[in-house]
Amino acid sequence: SPVAKKGTIDLSEWDIQKEEKIDLYGEWQFYWKQFVKPENLIRGELPDKSLSITMPGEWTSAIQNPKGKNEKYDLGYGTYILNVKGFKAKEKTAFFIRYFATAYSLYIVQGDKVIPVIKAGGVGKTKKTSIPTTTQRLTEVNLESGDFTIVVHTSNFHYRSGGFFGSFTFGKESVLREEFSKNNFRAFFLLGVILIMSLYHFGLFSLRREDLGSFWFGVLCFNFFLRELAEKTFLMHFVEKSGILFMINSGLEYISMYLGVPLFILFIRELLKDYINRYVVIIYGAAGILFSIFCLATDPNVYTQKIPLMTYQGILFSGLLYVSFNIIRASIKNAQNARLLLLAVSVFSLGVIYDLLITYKVTEPPFITPYTFMAFIFIQSYILATNFARAYRTAEKLSRDLEQEVVERTKEAVEAKERAEESEGNV
Repeated sequence: SPVAKKGTIDLSEWDIQKEEKIDLYGEWQFYWKQFVKPENLIRGELPDKSLSITMPGEWTSAIQNPKGKNEKYDLGYGTYILNVKGFKAKEKTAFFIRYFATAYSLYIVQGDKVIPVIKAGGVGKTKKTSIPTTTQRLTEVNLESGDFTIVVHTSNFHYRSGGFFGSFTFGKESVLREEFSKNNFRAFFLLGVILIMSLYHFGLFSLRREDLGSFWFGVLCFNFFLRELAEKTFLMHFVEKSGILFMINSGLEYISMYLGVPLFILFIRELLKDYINRYVVIIYGAAGILFSIFCLATDPNVYTQKIPLMTYQGILFSGLLYVSFNIIRASIKNAQNARLLLLAVSVFSLGVIYDLLITYKVTEPPFITPYTFMAFIFIQSYILATNFARAYRTAEKLSRDLEQEVVERTKEAVEAKERAEESEGNV
């Protein structure tokens, strides 16, 4: 696929009917702390100093041109610009913008026309005048054949870095809408499964209060449900512009991550009590609570910084290693359900590690933890159902034994009574 170079991408050899869609990757121009008006492009008026940003990418990775020196750009505002050459209009087109921090307004300049395309959040030059959001957007746009320019006004004062966290896709409206719908369908299906499993295991616990494994598994599933709900930004769809909702969504995303590790270890301890030290549970629980308090006490642009995030990711990774090591130890000793548990944790850990690599841009999306967690859920549900069935069979056996014991004791009592009455008759 064509790739943008020095702020321009050539689509003259790209066929929209054949290729259907394209991610506009490559080098975009970026103007720091300037809102370049679309009308200025029509008149050929552009500021002198531009930055180069490789898309998808936050503006914290911007490079000064032409010096090539790395500069630091954090909270603020600016303008993304990409010139598109040689476009041949054959289908209704659309843009699909995944994740963006944290507000933008998109315009198309074609010829002497300015086409307002879409807005997300409220773009502003200060924290007070900007309204953050993090929702995915799909919008159609009517374009004619020929060159056009994409202009994106953006601002961020509420997150650790601003800009595109996901791809910026252009193509057939029908294809992008179908992809958008499928993505949402998969996400809602996953959320439904996780929520149902959480409620199901809470129901099992209500029937058998000594079954703490079902309780902690229900809590773990509900925690993951909240994280997926926040990560997919579905809450942000209820209100178009709400800084409070953005704060709630960000808080849920991070607090659910902080509490996920201790809840996971608590659940494993209920299955393998002889192999998970309770002091380890206390240590990881304290870490999760402290990080959650830090999240509640600070703004998103503070607790989303890479230092606290990387610190907790280290804690998360160490927790997975500790649990995996002890499950392997239990499997070697042939502990009950240990090998099935090892399979479940291995699948889940694979997803977590892969998503961490995506975070550090070692691998490419999509994130797979939700799907590996679903596999983990089904395996754990089987283990818990087996334990529940085993307890039920034990209770049935004890009930039958008790009933047989009562029958025998009653028979002995009746025989003793008959012997006593016979003895009295003989006297």
